[in-house]
Amino acid sequence: MRKFTLSIAAMVFATGACCLLGVAWGQTGAPARTAAAPQAHKVGLIDMAYLFSKYEKFNVLQEDLRAEMEQAQQKLKATADRIRAIQGELKQFTQGSPEFVERERQITQLSAQIQADQKTAQLEFYRKESQLYQQIYLEVTDLVEKYAEAKQYTLILRFNRDGETSTNDDPQKVMQTLQRQVVYYRADDDITDAILNYLNQQYSRNAAGGARSSTGAGAPRTGARPSSTSNN
Repeated sequence: MRKFTLSIAAMVFATGACCLLGVAWGQTGAPARTAAAPQAHKVGLIDMAYLFSKYEKFNVLQEDLRAEMEQAQQKLKATADRIRAIQGELKQFTQGSPEFVERERQITQLSAQIQADQKTAQLEFYRKESQLYQQIYLEVTDLVEKYAEAKQYTLILRFNRDGETSTNDDPQKVMQTLQRQVVYYRADDDITDAILNYLNQQYSRNAAGGARSSTGAGAPRTGARPSSTSNN
C-alpha cells in the first residue's frame, strides 16, 4: 500500500514538473505562434483623367503627335489640290480625246492614292496614340505603386473628382452625378495631386537636362521612389 501511494505521488510530481517546464519554456524559450494582426485597410483615390490632362509630359508628347498628324494631312491636301487642278484641265479637252483620257487616268490614280494614304495615316496615328497612352499609364501606375507602399495604402481606386452633387437641370448631368461610384471620401484619400506634382517635377528636371522622351512604346518605367509629399 505504501509503494502504491508513493507511485501516485511520483506521478503527481512528474505532471507538475512538466507543467512548470512548459510555463518556463513559454517564458524563456520560443513563444507560441500567434496569428499576425491584419493590416488595417487604407484606401486611396486617383483621378486618372484629370492627371493625364495636367501631366506636362503627356501634353507635350500629344502635341508632337498632333503636329506629325498635321504634316501627314498637308501631304494629303497637296494631293487633293493636284486632283482639282487636273479636273480643271479636263475642261480644255474634248471628252474621249487622248489628253482627256490621260487626265481621267491621273485623277483615278491620285484618288486611289489619297484614300490609301489617308487610311495609312489614320492607322499610324491611332497606333502611336495608343502607345503614348500606354507609356504614360505605365509611368503613372508604377509611381502609384511606390507611393502606396511608402504611405501604406492597401487599395487605390479610380474616381472622378469633379463628380460633386449637382443641382443642374440637365437630366444627363444629374444622372451622371447619381451614378458616381465614390459617394463620399476625405480630402486626404485623394492622392491625385501628390502623384501629379511628382510627375511634373520629374519631367521638368529631365526636360531641363535635355532628356525629352519619345513617343515610342516600351519606354522604361520610372524607377525613382517619390519623396515625402504634402499629401498624406
